[in-house]
Amino acid sequence: MAPVTIEDFQIGRVVSRTFGVFARNLITFLIVALLFMLPALAVDFYVGTPNYFVAGTTKGWMFGVLAGVTQLVCPYLLSAALVKATITDLNGERPSLGSALSTGFALFLPVLVLALMSLFGIMLGSALLLVPGLILMCGWSVVIPVRVTENTSLMQTFGRSWDLTNGYRWKIFGLLVMYIIIIFLLSFVTRVISGVSFAQAATTTGSIPYISLTWLVSAFVGVLTAVGVAAIYYELRTVKEGIAPQQLAAAFD
Repeated sequence: MAPVTIEDFQIGRVVSRTFGVFARNLITFLIVALLFMLPALAVDFYVGTPNYFVAGTTKGWMFGVLAGVTQLVCPYLLSAALVKATITDLNGERPSLGSALSTGFALFLPVLVLALMSLFGIMLGSALLLVPGLILMCGWSVVIPVRVTENTSLMQTFGRSWDLTNGYRWKIFGLLVMYIIIIFLLSFVTRVISGVSFAQAATTTGSIPYISLTWLVSAFVGVLTAVGVAAIYYELRTVKEGIAPQQLAAAFD
């Protein structure tokens, strides 16, 4: 098969692919998202109950950390589950619910390590100076698609993501900012609908309707972000290496 050549990384093309895949697989992807976000919901319900969370206590801080970890790891697992599904769709085929779930669960441990290592590196870079943290965030933005598609080792995954994003990190940063704005707007709408103020939302004692609605919004945002990251990875592979979706899909055979 002849390689596909594309002139340059196009933000509009990435956005178009992202929302196209999202729209074509909305129900399937949302089911996957709701399942993978269940741990976050369970922890939020537990931590969000005033009777079980006491600020400043060891137990309270432990569950606070657990809540943070689940909010970090669950979207990474969701991204792993939807990478293969996104590439399958870009290949003109219909992704299946079972395949997405099996991919996500099979990669639980490596994805967990990738998520924690990414967070540590980005936090360290941000602590030293904000700019290095942002550079790492963009440079490591496709670690999950790399791991899922290319079956690299942990260290190879970070290096491969760094190489793929080289030369396009400003454009990737622009895409990430756009996703952040969307997340902020959805969060704002969630607070308006649930009647929870910004001050209340900053605490762990939010209402059950607010927690439930936030979980649903998180699932929606998780799908959009996961598909968006996979679309960025696909764009990078086609731009830098001339890889067609059929060739990417062959990696899963």
